[in-house]
This record gives sequence, C-alpha cells and structure tokens, in this order.
Amino acid sequence: MVVFPSGALLTFAGAAVVALSGTPREPAGIAGGLLNAATELGPTAGFVALVSIASSWTIVLGGDATDTGAGRVAGYGLALDVAAVGFLVVAVVTYVALPRRPEAPSRQDEQRSTSL
Repeated sequence: MVVFPSGALLTFAGAAVVALSGTPREPAGIAGGLLNAATELGPTAGFVALVSIASSWTIVLGGDATDTGAGRVAGYGLALDVAAVGFLVVAVVTYVALPRRPEAPSRQDEQRSTSL
C-alpha cells in the first residue's frame, strides 16, 4: 500500500520534468495542460480497452457477464497479454524514435582541451 504510490509519485514527477524540460516559456502552460490531460485520460482509456477485450473474449469462449469461471480468467489473461505486448511496442518505438543526446565530454577530454 505504500510502495506503489511512492513509485507512481516518482514516475509521474520524473515524467513531467522530462516532458516539459525543453518547452519554451510561452506555451509551457498549454504543454502542462496537455500532459495533465494525457495523465488523466490515458490510463482510463487503456483500462476501458482492456476490460472490453476481457469481456469480449469471455463471451467468445461461451461465458456471459456473470461468468466467474475459466472464461473470465481466460478473458483477463488475454487482456493482460495485450497490455504486455502494447507496453513492449511502446518501449521499442520510444527507444527507436527518441533522438540520442551526444555524450558529455569526460574530465580527461576537458583537461586536454584546456591545456592546449
């Protein structure tokens, strides 16, 4: 009960800093509002999609809305599999799409350049 909220707090705070770090001063308010809207709406939309997948798969397997057996377990299993694949795709796309920052010069490189 303590670990998850603490991790979520650190994750969202870090994500906000990274997302807004390169924003010019004038549109910073709009960028912050967009970040807040995405933070609020994104998980809700994802949850709705996963519950829809789970319910649909339960019905395909012959269950109904009150099914508490193997059909519902299989439905939620499929929804979690879809979520895992989605997270993997987002991670790969993010890794490929984000520009690389040039490496900072080391102390030895700085000392060499100043001694010349």
